[in-house]
Formats: sequence, C-alpha cells, structure tokens
Amino acid sequence: MRALRALGLALLPAALAIAGCKGKAAADAGGAPPADTAVVTAQTAVAEVRTFPVTVGALGTVEAGPGHMAQLAAPAASRVLRVFIAVGQRVGRGQPLVELDPTNWQADARKAQVQRTAAQRDYDRASRLAAAGILPRKDAETAASALAAANAALVQAAHLSAQATLRSPIAGVVSRVNARLNSPADPAQTLVEVVDPNGLEVLLSVPPAQASTVRMGLPVQITAGRDATGALLGRGTVAGVGAAIDTASGSVQVRAAVPRTAGALFIGQDVFGSIEVAQHPGAVTVPPEALVPAEGGGLQVFVVDAKGIAHATPVTVGARHEDAVEVASGLKGGETVVAKGAYGVQDGSRIRRGAP
Repeated sequence: MRALRALGLALLPAALAIAGCKGKAAADAGGAPPADTAVVTAQTAVAEVRTFPVTVGALGTVEAGPGHMAQLAAPAASRVLRVFIAVGQRVGRGQPLVELDPTNWQADARKAQVQRTAAQRDYDRASRLAAAGILPRKDAETAASALAAANAALVQAAHLSAQATLRSPIAGVVSRVNARLNSPADPAQTLVEVVDPNGLEVLLSVPPAQASTVRMGLPVQITAGRDATGALLGRGTVAGVGAAIDTASGSVQVRAAVPRTAGALFIGQDVFGSIEVAQHPGAVTVPPEALVPAEGGGLQVFVVDAKGIAHATPVTVGARHEDAVEVASGLKGGETVVAKGAYGVQDGSRIRRGAP
C-alpha cells in the first residue's frame, strides 16, 4: 500500500506536465489564450466589399472660363471723365462702365472727314480726265488708292469716337476698377475687369504619369484647401486636357468645368480636385490607419478573431483615398481589423475595443 502511494506521488508531476501540455495545445488550437497575453485598447473596423472609385488628385486654381471675363482699356490715349461702377457691382451686357474724354478723337474724326472729301473730289476729277485720255490711267489709280486710305482713316476715327463710353461686353460682376476721375487712360492699362461668376473653371496641375489616365468628361470633385478633406465646393467634369507639359511646374494642365457649386468660387482661389478615372467593383477596403509596416517589409493589418486576438496578416494595396484603402490581396472582406491604434498592436495581442 505504501509502495502504491509512493508510486502515485512520483507520477503526479508527470501527470501535471502532461495536463499543462494539453492545455497549451488546446490554447494553440483556439482555446483560451495564455494569461500573459498583452491587452491593447484599439478601435476596430470591418473590411468592406464595395465599388471603389480610383481618383487622381491635383492642386488647382479657380479661373474664368473662355468668354467669361472681359478686361476693358481705352482704345487710344485719353482721360477718364466719369466712372459709373464699383468693385463687386453686378452689371449687364452693354451697361456703361467708364466715360472717356473724346475731344481729341472728335477732332481727328473731323479732320478725317475733310481729308476724305478732298480725296473723293480728286478721285472724281482724275477718273474723268483719265476717261477722256487727258491723264494717264495710273493717275486715276493713285487717286483711287488715296480715297481708300481716306475712307479707312474716317472709319477708324469714327470708331474711336464711338468708344468714348466703355460698355461691358458680358453680364457679370465687376472684379477690378483702375479708372480714376481725371486720370490718364492708357491703352496698355486695364481700366475695368468684369467676370461672369457662372463661367468659372478650375485649372488643375496633374503629374504627367497620372494625366495619361484623364479624359474629357470624367467627373471631378472640388474641395477647399490642399487636399480632398476640405469643404466641398462643387462637382463638375473635365473640360480639357493639356497636350504639353508646363515647364514651370512640370505638370499637365487639366481644365475642369464646375457648373454645380456647393460654395462660392473666387478667381485665384486655391482648391483641390479629385478626378475619378476608374471604378473597381468588388474591392475590399479598410481604413488607412489599419495599415502598418510588416517586419519583413511591405504592409500588414491585424485581423481580430472571435476571441479578440489580433493576427498579423500581410496585404498588398491598390488605390488609396483619404478615408479608405483598397486591399488588392490578403483579405476577402468581412474581417474585423484593428483600425486606430494598430501601431501599438503585436501579433497575438488581445484587443479591447475602445479609444486608443
């Protein structure tokens, strides 16, 4: 009896060791994790399967489209007599903007009229004499040329006099006024600028490698600031793609028409454009913060199982957005992954859901 008790005591450590091994094997097979597993507080997200738009992003500037901005200057040297408008004022097509002093132009018109009358008289006389054989035919031709020049000078003088009042060629808003009462008006100086706010466009600077995927008519989303996270300003379409690289910026200029605006656009405003160049149906997506560097290189996500244990899973990525990343391989969709707080997670960590 004593021998059996001694034998049992001798075998007890071995039995406990075997039980411990079985417990460890059970844990490795999906049972309860070891008690010393690290617990990490993090937020999780579900890998979604959806149609994922592929976009090209670029910085841009708001500009007036062709035919939607007018810059008016004096047709010839003059002086400002009256200014009818101010910056920010809405004007209609044909509305007076600035009145110039026409004194010199009217004097030139009267002089041109006198010269034209004299040229007409000379031509009539030369034509009669040439027809009678008294004058050479070339004299009549010279008189005809002089009459044509006098007619052109009279038309030009009358045209200048008619432009003494500068009128808006478009309906829009006055964006700039350089005219001052009694100040000189030079033809090289813009006196008034009018912009049609309904004809604004966005000029985007797209890298050449990405510009090759941009085509006319593709949808564009315009946001304020320097990235797609800014406030939405409007949606439109690609209206033109440059055929050459801008040597100053090293980019290709892409014009976007934005007929529907959610906020006011202003000429010279810096914006960001997202051009949708393609769509990937059935794409698996995760939040950008779910991606962390893998030890052997590349990227990985932490997939959380039903027991809350994180498993490092290598992935490759495709298109990226500010709020989502396409996973090209490594996930099937529907998995729970660690999102915010993934950088503090290790393979095998227990995840406690909450703000990290």
